[in-house]
Amino acid sequence: MSIDHEDLGELRHARQHFRRIIIGSIATLSALVVVLGYLNWVRGPYSLEFSGDIDVMTTSQREQLVFTADQVLEESGTTVPLVSPQGKATAQVDGRNLIVTFDRPLLFDTEYIVETDVLGKSGREGTLRGAFTTPRATITTLERSGAVEQSGAVSDRIVTRALGDEEGYTVFGAQRIQEFAEVPAGWVVIEATGTVSTQLWFQAKQGGPAVQIEAETEGRSEKLKSSGTSGLVAFNFIPQEGPRQPQLLVTNPLTETKPYAILNRDGDAMAATAWMWVPNSTSLVVQDDSQMLWLVDSTNSSPPVALGRHSQLNGFLPGTDALFVSSPTQGSIIDLVSGKTERAVLLDDALENGQNPFITRLLSDRTSYVRVVSTLVDISKNQPFTYDVRRVDGAGVAVLMTSDQDKRVFRSLCVSPNEQYFSLVQTEESSVPDNYLGKPGYTLTSTVIASVSSGAIQQVVPGVFDAWCG
Repeated sequence: MSIDHEDLGELRHARQHFRRIIIGSIATLSALVVVLGYLNWVRGPYSLEFSGDIDVMTTSQREQLVFTADQVLEESGTTVPLVSPQGKATAQVDGRNLIVTFDRPLLFDTEYIVETDVLGKSGREGTLRGAFTTPRATITTLERSGAVEQSGAVSDRIVTRALGDEEGYTVFGAQRIQEFAEVPAGWVVIEATGTVSTQLWFQAKQGGPAVQIEAETEGRSEKLKSSGTSGLVAFNFIPQEGPRQPQLLVTNPLTETKPYAILNRDGDAMAATAWMWVPNSTSLVVQDDSQMLWLVDSTNSSPPVALGRHSQLNGFLPGTDALFVSSPTQGSIIDLVSGKTERAVLLDDALENGQNPFITRLLSDRTSYVRVVSTLVDISKNQPFTYDVRRVDGAGVAVLMTSDQDKRVFRSLCVSPNEQYFSLVQTEESSVPDNYLGKPGYTLTSTVIASVSSGAIQQVVPGVFDAWCG
């Protein structure tokens, strides 16, 4: 093949034209970069994106929102973002990122705007802004039928729904479900399989058949509790053979390792008369048989830390790492972050003769609380008491709910981590014990979800929902 002089000239001309286009494009892009850089310098930093696990921001007190700016930010220590409609947070700079940490869990089903003024390396100021809506509360209940079906058909079920949805969907069913605990990946379930035996199951949220969690020996599991966002569960295990002393076991349902015992300082299985998870962590607070409280690492990688001797473990203040405990003479609050212990000073709720506090849930301000109070009405009746739920705070005593009209019995009270709602388990006047081992309940049980501030009922669902009790 040959190329004549005319073709060669055209080829050279095309190459020169292409070269001019490339050089012109590079010059244009360079000028554009300079202009954009100048505009950014004039305007200051702005947010390219923000990210965070919005689904758990309503239940966890350690959640973060990360803003990524268009340029490196100037470090100026800890700043205070504006969180609307309400909320407190702090923020710190890490290169181009601004990490916002919320002090408390956010409200359910609420549109939030987070804004923070920042300084770029150019010296110009800017505002990083993000808007998002938190999810509705998830309500997962245990519905018991109260009887074993002779046909072997499923009679008990675990049902989950978003608050406000009339119909939930069943995530697990069995003849006799003793209790369950929810973790981020699914549900751990204790099924009663005999008079003294149980079986542990894990049902993944992604679907598929439930997986059996094997224990080292045969026995009965009870008092199952979830650690929250860290994905662990703990429970008491009573072996069928050998010493009948309950063992406190921990497991991660996503791993194939068998449940293992929590150890004391001597390396032996810890005797736990009461215990609970530090919310959304891998640590537990355990009370031994001498009423000493211990802060325990569930991985057994460090020795337990003594927290003092207290007679009663009341629970964590909602959305905090502050533990409410009681002794015969007073109540105390142990702050696990600062390590300080202070006396609990509860506001007076002006109880009258015949009234007794039944359940008390101290709130995060450390003086206000929500309480169930029983009132003796007629000792000759089957149900001699009426009940009410009251909120006690600096404004006084407000009765949020009462059982006067329908003669229901209030059985348990929990407060959501963000203190927006309380859940109240109630039974009918005609309810009777269901005789389940490990965690007995009652027939005709339902749960009320209501506002902590006003008592306004959001929904009444069949079954028991007590996950907010920790």
